[in-house]
Amino acid sequence: MIKNIILATLIICLCGCTSTGESPTIAISTVSINGELQNYFSYHNDKIIELEEGDTLELKLLLNGNGGDLETFTMAFHEGNLNTELAYDSNAVTTEGNLTNAINGHLRFSDGISKTEVSVTSTIDTVTKDDEEIVVSFYLSSNSVNEGVRKVVILKIDR
Repeated sequence: MIKNIILATLIICLCGCTSTGESPTIAISTVSINGELQNYFSYHNDKIIELEEGDTLELKLLLNGNGGDLETFTMAFHEGNLNTELAYDSNAVTTEGNLTNAINGHLRFSDGISKTEVSVTSTIDTVTKDDEEIVVSFYLSSNSVNEGVRKVVILKIDR
């Protein structure tokens, strides 16, 4: 009997201490190349987008904290290959403490923001023989779990 009470108490304590939130998500909602909407599903599976020098790519990303508030969004790529701009809802992003630097691909979200959309527009600058692929990584964190999420898009450059 005492073992059952101890076991039940232990289960209740463990369940109360675990996080019920899920990891945040980054979903690509639309892909446009040079202003033309592309078939999203063809990019959904392999995440490889074929481009040429001078092409402009626009990705609309849906960010979801899955039960928690969004904290940060970061975009990373090999510099020098892309001219990139981020567009976002200015009410969703904080400017306190210089935590947001859109030029460097870093956004810090205001309190209470659990879902938002970010638009990433990139133009392929000069291409060298080493630039066959450009890997663009997006990172998102929320306060619901300790882990964030990473989404990778590979840009294959045709010369």
